Amino acid sequence: MKFALTQTVLLIILSFVCIDCKKNDNSGDKSLYPVLVMKTYTGTGANPVDICFDGNNMWTANSGENSVTKISPDGSMVSYTGTGLNPVGIAFDGTNMWTANSSGTVTKVTPTGTMTTFSLGDASVQNFSIAFDGINMWIGGYLKISKLSPEGIVTNFFPELDSFIDIAYDGTNMWAVSYGLKSILKITPSGLVSTFKGLNGGPNSIAFDGTNMWTCNEGNLSKINPEGIITNFNGKYGMAGYGMIFAGNTIWVAWQNWATKIDSNGNQTLYSNEPILVSRDFISPLGIFSNKGIAYDGKNLWITNTSDNSVTKITI
Repeated sequence: MKFALTQTVLLIILSFVCIDCKKNDNSGDKSLYPVLVMKTYTGTGANPVDICFDGNNMWTANSGENSVTKISPDGSMVSYTGTGLNPVGIAFDGTNMWTANSSGTVTKVTPTGTMTTFSLGDASVQNFSIAFDGINMWIGGYLKISKLSPEGIVTNFFPELDSFIDIAYDGTNMWAVSYGLKSILKITPSGLVSTFKGLNGGPNSIAFDGTNMWTCNEGNLSKINPEGIITNFNGKYGMAGYGMIFAGNTIWVAWQNWATKIDSNGNQTLYSNEPILVSRDFISPLGIFSNKGIAYDGKNLWITNTSDNSVTKITI
């Protein structure tokens, strides 16, 4: 009887210890994380890296076969080949899609898949990202940022000796992240460049929330106000992502099998599509998130799965 009582007391003590450990454990215990409703659609072109919404359909830039794929709301797909070499970024200008290609070019893709490729002046300069300011296309590349006018005129900016992995528009200015120098750049419509340093890591991605810019920095997070004042936050697992977007009223980041929701105060909630234990029920995996491809259709997030040529739709 004494032995049985001792066992009972020991089990109670261990239970409280385990509960306390879970409260303070940030080591990646997946049983702590909730899941989202997800569905994956296969059949994009090879290696979809980036994704963009045209108001009705999603489009992916497929770096493995120089193509784009149009994805209808029901998940049906059609691919068009003929972009420049290795398209890695994609943006919408209100009518056409544009891809940033690693060959120093950009490609305009009409809604029916007709393509026109433009040189930015140096085929050896790799491009990484692309954004639209309402008039011009802006391209982040190796050692430079390029502006392409509707007339095909190219203006190059060489603000820092670094690669500009991601680029975003705030309604007035263009912003780009400088990974190696751990900084963010603002370019005004007149071409004035301002550099803001102090990010808590090399930034991988950038997004605009209607007021502030946000960056992912090697596992951490920064919010940058319009004056360039930086607020840094420690990131949770999933914050090293290359995919970042403002959706609804929160920032979302995608990386590997995780999606992270971030509120205006930097608070983060992690979600997974892996088999994880939630209320003793296992949830099956539906895709493998990767790279910087994330877009929002007004209701759902769409994320590229580069390794298996698919996209995952997430209801938020």
